[in-house]
Amino acid sequence: MKKVFIAIAAMAAAVTVSAQEKGDMYISGTLNLSTSSNVTTSGNTTLKESDGTSFGLSPEFGIFVIDNLEVNVGLGYELTKIPNGYTTDDGKNLFENSNLFHIQAGLNYHIRLADKFTYAPGVKFLVGFGGAKDQISASEVEQLYNNTQFTFSLSMLKFEFRPATHFAMTFEAGSLDFTTDARKRTEDNSTYKYTTNSFSWDLNLGARIGFKCYF
Repeated sequence: MKKVFIAIAAMAAAVTVSAQEKGDMYISGTLNLSTSSNVTTSGNTTLKESDGTSFGLSPEFGIFVIDNLEVNVGLGYELTKIPNGYTTDDGKNLFENSNLFHIQAGLNYHIRLADKFTYAPGVKFLVGFGGAKDQISASEVEQLYNNTQFTFSLSMLKFEFRPATHFAMTFEAGSLDFTTDARKRTEDNSTYKYTTNSFSWDLNLGARIGFKCYF
């Protein structure tokens, strides 16, 4: 009888420790789109024009290589269009357009806090390639720069709730990021290079919410 109790206790401990199992796979990602415009009325004439647009798409695939340890990879694309301070002859805004394509890899370790609820801190590394162009006129565009971006991100306030076998929600309340942005511009047969390093600690009172589909 003692051996039976020991076996049951061992099984219960294993269930408590194991948050996710080896071989579990999921797909996830983010999609964002925002746009703004302004409307100007003068007499009987009303002019509506864009004041900026941003778009982002980042699909992600993950797999648990061992119990509780998740490895993920993903691709992403970001497009931003903002007024550059200049206008056409008829008063319409001209824009600076920037885009960035990135590849990412990361891992999260899941620690069970309660039934179906885990604490999942992790790290992520991103490499991005892109550039920016400036509208000079309605028909002319100038290349501002090409850039390569490296980002290391540490997420210590990340949680996952998995109420069903094939569905989970993630909550992230902040991250610590270090980014290096190397830019190159060619002008008058000369090439200019400059690098910007930035460090940020993002702590949100709310939380970013995401979704996972397990299979």
